[in-house]
Amino acid sequence: MDTTPPRVVLNGTTLTVGELITLVDGAAVPEVAPEARERAVRSFRAGRRLAAAGRLYGRGTGVGAHRAVSVDADDERAHGLRVLRSHAGGAGAVLPARQVRAMLAIRANQGDQLPLAEPAPGPRRRRGLPPRRLLRRAPGPRPETVNLTLLQTAQLSAARLTAPGDPALTGVPAFLAAGPASSSGTMILECTAHSALAELRTCAAPASVGHAVLSRGLEEAASFAGQAARQTLRATEAYRTVLACELVSSVWALRLHAVPPEIALFAVADEALPDGTDDRPLTGDVTAASELLWRLAQF
Repeated sequence: MDTTPPRVVLNGTTLTVGELITLVDGAAVPEVAPEARERAVRSFRAGRRLAAAGRLYGRGTGVGAHRAVSVDADDERAHGLRVLRSHAGGAGAVLPARQVRAMLAIRANQGDQLPLAEPAPGPRRRRGLPPRRLLRRAPGPRPETVNLTLLQTAQLSAARLTAPGDPALTGVPAFLAAGPASSSGTMILECTAHSALAELRTCAAPASVGHAVLSRGLEEAASFAGQAARQTLRATEAYRTVLACELVSSVWALRLHAVPPEIALFAVADEALPDGTDDRPLTGDVTAASELLWRLAQF
């Protein structure tokens, strides 16, 4: 039996979300495509030619406020290592391993996009300033747009949450409470969902409104992309909670129905969630529903 893990080819163009997940879960190993490696080699050689023709920002010069400081040709390699070390610091809690692997995989897949492949067209720029095409961003939806979309959808989900427990609409007991008249049923799910909505609203605030002036006032192009990405991670977790609350409410309503429907989705959810509709802490119900969402999304 062949136990060799499958390979995911990184070529800068075809990496899918599914392949990325297999990489971050350790279910596959990355492999750089020969053509991508060749592009990186060409970019490296182009950078070396440009550096030999004159001072190249960050290679023959310092960076930021030190952009006018020249670097001796025989010190360029050591200078590059110093820049890497000085700019590689971090602070705060260590990120989860899956997130780090995802970041590295995406970065490696963009490898051919990062170095300067050819000189930018137009008149020669002032010495020591970086060409505007030094970095190219990969296309994709902005995290802020994703967060706003999740918020809008989650608000609809939270609004639907009370409908199954409305006797006038469904004919079942109020708040899906099957016990004594004072039973709360799924009432607490409204609080849980709206707490998650509050988190979503916080995450929907654009990270791009942030501003930072660095290096003696010479650098101010901070994208705050890291903050935007972390907000999206928080937003997706909050969104998952809202959907899980709606799923629990829907399953309870169908359980209380005189004739539960013969629907595959309901059968799967009914089996996965804790039995019954008695008053109890609903933490286990919401947790089970949250873990079930990805499976249900495959239907």
